[in-house]
Amino acid sequence: MNVRSRRRRGRALAALTLTCIATTACEIDVEFGSSADPVRVESTVGEGGPIVIASFDFAESETLAHIYGQVLEENGYPVRLMPAVGSKEIVEPALQQGIIDFVPDYQGTALKFVTLNAEYGPMTDRQTFLQLRDILEPRGVSVLDFAPGENKNEVVVTRAVADEFDLQKISDLQPYASEMLLGGPPECPARPLCLIGLEETYGLEFAEFRSLDTGGPITVEALQTGEIDVGILFTTNPAIPANDLVPLEDDLGLQPHENVVPIIRTEVIDRFGEELVVLVDSVSAKLTTDELRDLNERLEQFGSSPATAATEWLQLKRLIALRSTSREG
Repeated sequence: MNVRSRRRRGRALAALTLTCIATTACEIDVEFGSSADPVRVESTVGEGGPIVIASFDFAESETLAHIYGQVLEENGYPVRLMPAVGSKEIVEPALQQGIIDFVPDYQGTALKFVTLNAEYGPMTDRQTFLQLRDILEPRGVSVLDFAPGENKNEVVVTRAVADEFDLQKISDLQPYASEMLLGGPPECPARPLCLIGLEETYGLEFAEFRSLDTGGPITVEALQTGEIDVGILFTTNPAIPANDLVPLEDDLGLQPHENVVPIIRTEVIDRFGEELVVLVDSVSAKLTTDELRDLNERLEQFGSSPATAATEWLQLKRLIALRSTSREG
């Protein structure tokens, strides 16, 4: 099965993955495109069960889930990891309904999602955090300290395209977008920080959108081969400098602050106490943007699995004891 087929199959099975996580059946409403389908999943809620840590369906998110999960395990907390569950349309409802307990998120995107894309105007990273915390706390979900590192959507072109059209910032695309192909994550057309935002904030109407992958190698390859003219990647993607791709400046400020932020069900904190919060915060404090980029380089350039990259990073930061890095998951 090729990479594209695996990605499509993974997205189709993402909701079904949730059925493996415990004992009491329930339903959550999850949006797929323009419709909402009930997905039958099973709850792990109950005293004595493990902390279920999920990730979104891209490699950096999987690695972050392993980082937090391995630290918690090292300190005696029961943990069950659920990597690559799916997009926010699957993960966020599952979190709020107790199907999962913990997800490393990105605070600007999380705020947009839980407020149904409400407009707040320019905010600092701290203001973004406080808004997200105040909205989620009444829902039984706690937002722990955000990391210094962040990872935003980035509009990227090849050096050749940038030179041909004299592109330096996203606004420079306006005269040319109608004849260009945009590629990026499958959920991009429905996201205010992706295609919707490029249309509404920048007035860009691309000739076509091509559904590729979430900030990953398929989009990079499509840029290099000319399948697309413009791609959506992540700011922490090491393939951008490695392939001399050109990020265009977000000159109208579409993207919010996207610091990594652990989001966890409050009942888990009530169960284990503030020691868990202190431990998680100590990990977040070490996750700078450069560290995120280095982690992604381990994944993309050196072929490490998310679990192995997490173990190696945690050992380097002396957050877990030295052990074999052959662990997979």
